[in-house]
Amino acid sequence: EELERFLCGYGVQEAKLDAETGEFEVTFEPHPSRRPGLSRRFSPIEFDSSDIYDRATRASVGNRVDVVWDIMCEDFKAAIRERRCLLFARAERLSSPFTLVAPDVFDQLDEIDWAKGEGRGPVGERFYSLHAAPPDHLTEIAASDQAHAPKPGTLEKEVYDYLKRNYPGGKPLGLSYEALKAELAERAKVNASEATVRQTSQKYLGWPRKA
Repeated sequence: EELERFLCGYGVQEAKLDAETGEFEVTFEPHPSRRPGLSRRFSPIEFDSSDIYDRATRASVGNRVDVVWDIMCEDFKAAIRERRCLLFARAERLSSPFTLVAPDVFDQLDEIDWAKGEGRGPVGERFYSLHAAPPDHLTEIAASDQAHAPKPGTLEKEVYDYLKRNYPGGKPLGLSYEALKAELAERAKVNASEATVRQTSQKYLGWPRKA
């Protein structure tokens, strides 16, 4: 409600925010010709004010939309950091299973296209189908992941379980598959080859091909 009130002002008679879609709906003040005010629904990341005829209204509305969107982004980042909201994505490939995007990974994303639900990391890592969910959504994601997991009792399953448990946000930058192989052997007593670690992480977790 506070953001809705902020959107109202010069040129805008009424404003509403859709909590589910994140879209704005504004009703402009009646035109001097006594025509009723027009309503417009839009996504803040795709807002184009060029078709607002009045110059002062165009500048005022554009500035207020930018401010509200910035506030929403900061609130969202805080919710991710505080685990009030979880972020999921398909890492590297569209066919990868959904994985949890850790808060520190999200903070390092250089580019986010919310319209397409895509993000890019500092060294080119790709995240597809970005979407937010409440914390209890983890159980649904876990059930979905089981359909993409290796068969129980296999070496691949041991590797998968370790990586999934210890690296829920994906492969850390700079950590090689050779180092992961040594870590598995030392900490989990899982003697897997580098090729097995690489193939398992790529096939079932969508990790990058690069070392």
